[in-house]
Amino acid sequence: MKRAVILGGTGVLGRAIAWRLIRAGWAVDMTGRDRSRMPADLAAAGARFIAAERRDDAALAGVMAGGADLLVDAVCYTDADARQLLPHLAAVSSAVMLSSKAVYVDAAGNHVNSDVPPRFDAPILESNPTMRPGTVDYHSREGYWQEVLLDDSAPAGLGDHPWDFRPPLVLSTKASLAYEPVGTYAQTIPHQVDWLVKAAAAGAMPGTGDPSLKHYLDYSLEEQFTAGSTRRTH
Repeated sequence: MKRAVILGGTGVLGRAIAWRLIRAGWAVDMTGRDRSRMPADLAAAGARFIAAERRDDAALAGVMAGGADLLVDAVCYTDADARQLLPHLAAVSSAVMLSSKAVYVDAAGNHVNSDVPPRFDAPILESNPTMRPGTVDYHSREGYWQEVLLDDSAPAGLGDHPWDFRPPLVLSTKASLAYEPVGTYAQTIPHQVDWLVKAAAAGAMPGTGDPSLKHYLDYSLEEQFTAGSTRRTH
């Protein structure tokens, strides 16, 4: 059985990739720092979780012992991260690094985070030119776009609610991996839409205290964190 290793595999993309590989008959090892983030259904399907820090040389060597037919790195952010993999690639048949949309450049070398907006003449494909390797901080505008705004002391789950949603930008669906549309938004939540339409027609729209909406409006963690911050500033 072919072996696949997904570094940082408990994230959204890592999980989708793991499912595709398992269904294709692969043995899948997923790494992460927190075992509680390993989906129970993936574990039941045969995926194995390996607790390992991506940037720990010894931990990475342990994960890569014996090699792999496929290595998927979902947490390779810097040139140092990439160089850390070099000693292990001789035992890897194929390696894939997940990146942000900013990796693609136009004919002038501009990307979506550049001071000068890029000009793409056609939809972006995986074969499009990409940024040259560099040592730029991935937290900068010239690196990856997303900053982590909360400090490490913030409680788990803070900001984790339906309104804190960052929709993806699909650049190309030529590669079907992890892209399996299931229908329009309304088609995926028919019962909720039907319920809201009927409630509106009857003039009985639910309020914020309605049990059906309670889980959408739970800001208890945010309120606790804000209250704590207020106390610390006085």
